[in-house]
Amino acid sequence: MRLRWIAVLVTALLAFGGATTAAHADDCDNLCQSLKVKIQHLKSRDPVAEAHAAVTKGDFRLGQMFYTNRSPDVALDKPGVVCNDWSESLIRMETEAGDGPLADEHTAAAAAFLERYNRTVVSAPTFPYHDICAVAGEKPDDRYTGPVTTAAQAVRSGEVAKLKSLTFARGALDEGDVLNLTPLGWALRRRDLNMALALLDLGADPDNAGVFDVPSLLGLAILQGRYDIARTLRAKGRALYGPTGLCPPSAADSPTDWNMNAPLHDSQPVRANAACGWAGLLIRASVGVLVVGGPLTMVALVTDGRGIGGGEVSGGGTVKSSFWYGA
Repeated sequence: MRLRWIAVLVTALLAFGGATTAAHADDCDNLCQSLKVKIQHLKSRDPVAEAHAAVTKGDFRLGQMFYTNRSPDVALDKPGVVCNDWSESLIRMETEAGDGPLADEHTAAAAAFLERYNRTVVSAPTFPYHDICAVAGEKPDDRYTGPVTTAAQAVRSGEVAKLKSLTFARGALDEGDVLNLTPLGWALRRRDLNMALALLDLGADPDNAGVFDVPSLLGLAILQGRYDIARTLRAKGRALYGPTGLCPPSAADSPTDWNMNAPLHDSQPVRANAACGWAGLLIRASVGVLVVGGPLTMVALVTDGRGIGGGEVSGGGTVKSSFWYGA
């Protein structure tokens, strides 16, 4: 009897274990079936053929991965290519990376698909952004070399003559393109001061770049040692204000903070982006003298002694001059 009781108990335990295993299998089926289908679907598709079909239709959008476990500045990745700039309007497909065995497999399959897709699109001779994107391991072209039909394309080409050969509707020079930059924004992004000045001559708004991470006209003139132009801009009312173009996005809490050069209050430490503000720009260009003692004041000088004018850069705090000179 005792042996029979043990046998019955073992049989019951095995049955319970089998039921538990089956339940887990059912749970996995319910949770993972959609991923299994997606993985099979991805592996059945031809990314090269799809990319060629898109390019033939004039669709040059790319695919990207979104990694939720990464910091915001590297959360988005376009497998297979590198881009100096891009826009959500130029994203055709996006996949969110997940965690777990099947999720990892799906992430790997999606990344492999997008890598081949993106490389094919960017490698196409008709791809209109070779100066912005390149296949991973290579660098984008120095300038745009395709047909020029817009002001932005003319600016990206680096040829002022092409810009002047175009006819623009009223306000066209102040409109942003699919990458959100105005023609002036492109000139400033490329550090092309001559092109920027040509745009001003054609009527472009000197304060409308479309983005915040490019230097102002005055800042670019100072950085390039074009002090005659800097004086002219100052005489026309250009102030030591706005983004310098030297601050990385991670150094600021918001675009507004890129204008800050000193703590907001004496109790606050020097901001991480202080040295890349206007005070830092002027000293980096070896034309600045910092006057400390209350509100921060920058008096800009140049080698010929004529000066480009001074003025309040920021107020509400003080910093040590050694900090600026060490920037």
